[in-house]
Amino acid sequence: MNKQPSIYPSGVRKAHHLKINDLAYLLEMDQSSLSRFEAGKFQSLKALIGYHILLNLSIESSIRQVFEAGFKGLSDRCFQLIEKVSEGPKTLKNTLRLESLNNIVTRLMQLDEAYV
Repeated sequence: MNKQPSIYPSGVRKAHHLKINDLAYLLEMDQSSLSRFEAGKFQSLKALIGYHILLNLSIESSIRQVFEAGFKGLSDRCFQLIEKVSEGPKTLKNTLRLESLNNIVTRLMQLDEAYV
């Protein structure tokens, strides 16, 4: 039975017969940061792009995980800010802020539908 290649950073790295300190050297990053990145405990754009370029790691699943983790909090804070601004004075600046915030919420909802 053929072993399927891993889609996880550590599996991809190991499939290329590289040690984590090899990647740390190539990416000019701390080995412990890469270890946490591989474990999913640390988000690093530099590591994500580095693994993608050097090892052909698909970044779609990683981007999806980051999006899902941040989406709920981001949308919740948008609604909270809309409520806060709505309770404030009815000035032109606040009206424009509300319009921008509502546009952001619309965009977030579109992104959410795209990733479902």
